[in-house]
Amino acid sequence: MSDLNFKYNGRDLNSPEANAVPTREVVPKGQYVAKIVDIKGGLTKQQPPQPKMVCEFMVLTDNATPPSRAMAGKRVFQDYMLNSEVRGDGNDFQTYRLRGLLSACQVPVVANQFDASPMVGMDVLITVSHRFGNPGADGKVPTFANVETVDRVPGEGGGGDIL
Repeated sequence: MSDLNFKYNGRDLNSPEANAVPTREVVPKGQYVAKIVDIKGGLTKQQPPQPKMVCEFMVLTDNATPPSRAMAGKRVFQDYMLNSEVRGDGNDFQTYRLRGLLSACQVPVVANQFDASPMVGMDVLITVSHRFGNPGADGKVPTFANVETVDRVPGEGGGGDIL
């Protein structure tokens, strides 16, 4: 068994500041050129838990002319459900969003399976929107950045969809 005794060299872990929830600036709505820096598997919080893929995007620039680097380095995370609920009305938003990501990254889908590893390191154009959570104990309504769409970076990949 490994030794799990650690020495923390940062702030006093018993200080009031150590108990304060960290805040981070929400990436404003808009279009950004971003790099896909990580993709992980996971499970949703719903019952029963459902499989999901979590994609981490790092903003490089906005999509303005000329581009601004004001949000450079900010991270946006997006969950993609891998077991989407098929609705009778034909409106399957989860499948549509996942398919858009795979298409933009030119990832082939064979027999409903795909390898997401080639997407890590790709530059893509993302559209960020906001959603709002339930009020916390302090009464504040949290704002979350969502990646609404993923497209090819302008000037790259010049052809049509290969899928």
